[in-house]
Amino acid sequence: MPRLGRWSLKRSCVDVMGLPHAQTDTWRLAVNLSTRQLSDDGVVDVVLDTLRESGLPAQRLLLEVTETAVVTNSTRAVSTLRAIRELGAHVAIDDFGTGYSSLSYLRQFPVDTIKIDRSFVAGMTTDNDDLAIVASIVSLAAAVGVQAVAEGVETEEQAEALRRLGCPFAQGYLWSPAVPAADLSDTMAAVARATGPAPRGPQS
Repeated sequence: MPRLGRWSLKRSCVDVMGLPHAQTDTWRLAVNLSTRQLSDDGVVDVVLDTLRESGLPAQRLLLEVTETAVVTNSTRAVSTLRAIRELGAHVAIDDFGTGYSSLSYLRQFPVDTIKIDRSFVAGMTTDNDDLAIVASIVSLAAAVGVQAVAEGVETEEQAEALRRLGCPFAQGYLWSPAVPAADLSDTMAAVARATGPAPRGPQS
């Protein structure tokens, strides 16, 4: 696995474990794997070593790969992704809808999540074609038993449209822009307060 990819994976895992609000099971760390990294013979060992060294529980690591990376060498990709999932980590297809999207390969590849490309999300409130594509991907994910996540949500209108379609998860600037590592702890605390359980009423 290339040195930079190894470093970025380890640094991400170590950094997130140092955040006080990252100690609960509600948080998951997503890290991208490039086509080159996915095809590397040592990638599974690197992931395992990183989990051990950082102390990050495997079930809280989500490794994201693109459709192109998966389809370029499907036999190797299937083997690698299965091995990663056997470690307990999760796998997502990033930018879904821009490549070879199909029910047949979603059934073939061991993935937990598909992330709807932001280009469709951006246009779904003004373009019926984009809306239809997002609806189809949400239905496709449900059909094969994987989670759908909408990327690049920036407006309440987009969020409401996704709710109507039954999309269970979303991410984007509507909730938080990208922040420096030094500000991440405060951002996570704010999100935790905003999404925490409602206070219980008085006992009778």
